[in-house]
Amino acid sequence: MNDNYILKQQEKLEKPKINKVVLAAKTEFERNGIINSKIKDIAKLAGVGEASVYRYFKDKTELIDLVAFYAWSLKSHDFELFITSHMLEAKNGADQLLVIFDLFTDLYYNHKDILKLMEDYGNYRAMTNPTTDTNILASYLISLKELIYSFVELGIQDGTVKEDTLKEDIYEYIILSLLPTIQNLAIRSKVLS
Repeated sequence: MNDNYILKQQEKLEKPKINKVVLAAKTEFERNGIINSKIKDIAKLAGVGEASVYRYFKDKTELIDLVAFYAWSLKSHDFELFITSHMLEAKNGADQLLVIFDLFTDLYYNHKDILKLMEDYGNYRAMTNPTTDTNILASYLISLKELIYSFVELGIQDGTVKEDTLKEDIYEYIILSLLPTIQNLAIRSKVLS
């Protein structure tokens, strides 16, 4: 994700009226999902007119992108703290890879709200042909990919990961297996509770 996009999103969030709409949209998305949420309901929840929402955002997708940016900005700090604190105990590359697995476990138990939003956001953006500049989820997965690659390389160097291990295989295993499974479990547990 380019720095210009991030700066623009942060500037939007600093405006009180826009921030009010973003918080209302986040609440509405959590209640009804992104696809089922209506601008008129978001406007009502924010205490503004529907025309005001369209004054701040050209369409629903622009609002959704800002809500995703906002939610990820809040949670990414928590994730970075989790990784940083657990890395202190990691003695080698394999231990560092295990920290990523622990992060996914923490996601499931403590951050079901962001997992549900990620699922909704990913589905919505897949339908709207996102660019890499605006797809918040894609940008975070790219940084996770780089982190996983570095842990595999360190593990190969220190002998705790097999020399013939492909870092692409480890990344694909984590993302294509763990993330969807955890998302589905989180969504299922929310529906059943």
